[in-house]
Formats: sequence, structure tokens, C-alpha cells
Amino acid sequence: MKFFFFFLSCFQRIKKKKKIMHAYITYKYILKKITIQEGYKRSTVKQKGRGKKDKRGQEKRKESEERAEKNRQEREERKKKGKKVTNKETSGGHNLHVEKLTEGLKSIGLLDSCLGIFVQHRIDDDVLPFLNEASLSEIKEIALGDKVKFLQWLKQYQSNLLLQQQQQQQQQQLLQQAGNGKNDNTSTSSKDNAKADNDEKKKDDDNEEEDEEVEAAADEDEKEEEQEEEGEEEEEEEENDNEEDCVCCYERNANMVFIPCGHVSMCEECTKAKESDNICPICNQPGTGYKTYRAGLA
Repeated sequence: MKFFFFFLSCFQRIKKKKKIMHAYITYKYILKKITIQEGYKRSTVKQKGRGKKDKRGQEKRKESEERAEKNRQEREERKKKGKKVTNKETSGGHNLHVEKLTEGLKSIGLLDSCLGIFVQHRIDDDVLPFLNEASLSEIKEIALGDKVKFLQWLKQYQSNLLLQQQQQQQQQQLLQQAGNGKNDNTSTSSKDNAKADNDEKKKDDDNEEEDEEVEAAADEDEKEEEQEEEGEEEEEEEENDNEEDCVCCYERNANMVFIPCGHVSMCEECTKAKESDNICPICNQPGTGYKTYRAGLA
């Protein structure tokens, strides 16, 4: 009887140990599955982050190209505005001379807003000497501040025109009185021409300085974008360096290749410890029983 009870107690102990061993094996299997799934999720998250960064880089390149195209178009428009406006473009088919008028409006910054209005009212270079404040007040399309600016320029223009007319009359009188007056008249006219040439050169220099400032700003933007792109490339290289970690220990580099799927996911120590497990931890494909060392990644 004692032998029976002893045998029964031994059997119960063995049964308990089997249950404990079974629970321990299931726990290790579940833990292993969880680590493999986490490693797969991390790899997919890294791939998604890389794709987003590539999209951001493409968007920044497009923005820089669009900005450069806008700057180029603005430069071309400035050059076009600097040229003389033809009669057909401004007068709508009417034979009007508006060279002086366009120069004056451009000097005070009202070329785009007021030139068409003056052309509609048939105001050209021939009408400017006779234009006054009362006649200008009848044009209701122009704002009050623009009228004040134009009146200041108009007074200056009319005074300069009177001076030119007086100079021409004096020159004619001198030519009639004596033939030597020709030299004097040519010297004064050459001085006036030299002044006009100097004024035109100053305007051209100002326009060139503005273009250089715009180009310098565009170059600075491009340099900043290049620096940002270099920083992103360095971050991508750091991420690529950390990509090939072992999915089991996450401490050593993955240097073992599963055959035939070809996934590099585990280090040499982990594969030696799990030689009985012939399942790839990335694709969970069975039958990949051969694990070979990938040279050059240790």
C-alpha cells in the first residue's frame, strides 16, 4: 500500500513538472513571436519614414525651381518695362506720342495704373505742355494721391520745357547775330546731352543693382536648401547604418542570410542559439532551414 501511494505521489509530481514545462515553452514561443512582430513593424516604419522624406525632398526641389522661374519672369518683366512703349500698344491704334509721358509716369511709379487712363483721354506728349490742375481734376479714374504726384512731375516737366524753349530761342538769336555763336551753342547742347547720358546711366546702374540683389537673395535661398538637403542625407545615412540590427537581440548587426527567401535579419549568435527553428523572422516562411554567413557585414 505504501508503495502505491509513493508511486501515485511521484506520478503527480511528474505531471506538475510537465505542465510547468509546457507553460514555460508556450511563454517563450509567445515572447519570440512578439519580438519578431515588433522587429517587422520597426522595419516597415523606417521604410515609410524614408518614403516621406523622399517626398519632402521632391516638394522642396519643386518649390526651389518654381521660385527660380518666378525670379526669372520678374527680371524679364522689368526689362520689358524698361523699354520704350510703342504707340500701338498704348494708344489702342491711335497715333499718339507718349514717350515723355511714359518716362514721367515710370519715374514716379504710376506707369501701370495711369498710362491707360491718359491714353483713353487722348493725353500725349503734345498735350502735356497745356495740361493743368483744372483739366486733370476732370479725370475721375485717377486717385487723389496719384494726381498730386503727377502734378508735381508735370510742373517740373513744364518748367524744364520752358527753359529748353528759351535756350533754343537764345541760340537762334545768337546764330543770327554772329557765326561764332555756333560753337557756343554746340558746347551747351553737348553739356545737356552729357547730363542726359549721365542720368540714363544712373538709372541703368540702379536697375542692375536691383537685379543683383534679387539674384543674391535667390542664391542664398538655394544655399540654404542645399544645406537642408545635406542634413537630411546625413540623417538618412545614419538610419541606413542602424537598419541592419538583429531582430532578436537588437544589439549586434544582422549578418546571417536565410535561404531561400534571402532576408538578413539575425546575428550569428542568435542563429546558433536557435538552430532548431527554421522559420524566417521577417516573412515567417517555413522550410528556410539553411542559414549561411553573409561576408562583409560583421
